[in-house]
Amino acid sequence: MDYEVSIDHDNKIVCALCKGTIDVTDAMSVTKDVRARAFELGYSVLYDATETFPQISFAQAYTYPRDIKNLYADPKHRYGKAAIVCAPGKDETFWKFLETTARNAGIIVRVFLDKSEAAQWLADDAAH
Repeated sequence: MDYEVSIDHDNKIVCALCKGTIDVTDAMSVTKDVRARAFELGYSVLYDATETFPQISFAQAYTYPRDIKNLYADPKHRYGKAAIVCAPGKDETFWKFLETTARNAGIIVRVFLDKSEAAQWLADDAAH
């Protein structure tokens, strides 16, 4: 999987555009990198997964949020808002399941079908 990181300083968002097949190892690598950058800046995270093809089982998605919390050298990096944008009709069930398991693990994350709605939610301090 490939990903590109861009920073939206106006809205205080670190954006990761992910492309291709994504497995658990890829997801952990991207999450660790992007969350660390966001924490350094005090920004939120937006993962654009509209061009990904998840190769992650529901069992892996269930344990992923708990595993990712243990991945960070600095536990503070696990905090902060994150939005995942997926393509309508494509892997929505998977992404919504991941959202639920992440929120149950105490991670503030939400799945969207529209990038501008995701950015608005991230910019809304009341949602913290």
